[in-house]
Amino acid sequence: MHLKTCSTALFASPLALAVAFSSASAAIVTNVETTTTNSVLKGWALANDLLETQGSSVSLTNYVPTANGSGTNADTLRDGSSGNSTAAEYAEMLLEDSTDTADGWVAEYAFDTSVNTFGYDLTSIASISGLAFGDLDEQSFDIFYSVVGSDDWIELGDGFAGNASPDGGVRVTITDDTGVLASGVDGLRFVSTGSLRGSYRELDVVGVATAPIPEPAASLMLLTAGGLALWGSDRGRNPRS
Repeated sequence: MHLKTCSTALFASPLALAVAFSSASAAIVTNVETTTTNSVLKGWALANDLLETQGSSVSLTNYVPTANGSGTNADTLRDGSSGNSTAAEYAEMLLEDSTDTADGWVAEYAFDTSVNTFGYDLTSIASISGLAFGDLDEQSFDIFYSVVGSDDWIELGDGFAGNASPDGGVRVTITDDTGVLASGVDGLRFVSTGSLRGSYRELDVVGVATAPIPEPAASLMLLTAGGLALWGSDRGRNPRS
């Protein structure tokens, strides 16, 4: 498997601990929009979003592009353009070859943390697809993210999907009722799932630089984590009768 899950250790970084503590009460909200109007699809993509200005493509794997000139790398999903749903603008999309039987393709991105060293707070993620024939606007995908100081990937939500009927365009927008989907993010992984050959056009990410954690707060989180670990250890040695 190419996916990893995250576990928070006792001596994890303060940032990783903050992510673990803050995610407990989060609730993800998904909004699916559909259209058969070309002009709407063409205006959906955001220019200068976080993935375009602070992100870079790392890899695109398990992907076999169609022979008609569809996109060939992960940059296709972060160029600020979604193209037109009826015109054959294949270069603006990731459209897999119909004979490809591999599992879902994986697009991986890294954010620049040379200046914003604590990573980024993500407030929304939108996936745009569209092609007005062949039911190729359908989406089915998973999103994973990594945080500064950790090599693990954390799944965001429990999978996302969208479909337009009749054929046209789909935008799936993901937010959180707390206002922040994830904090301290330094990478994203977008995984196509199922057998759908969706014409993925753009992946828009909105967010801001993560603020530094004040030292007292970081120390408190470490002490709290340590106290919980010691309490659990003590309960293991002295179980209640």
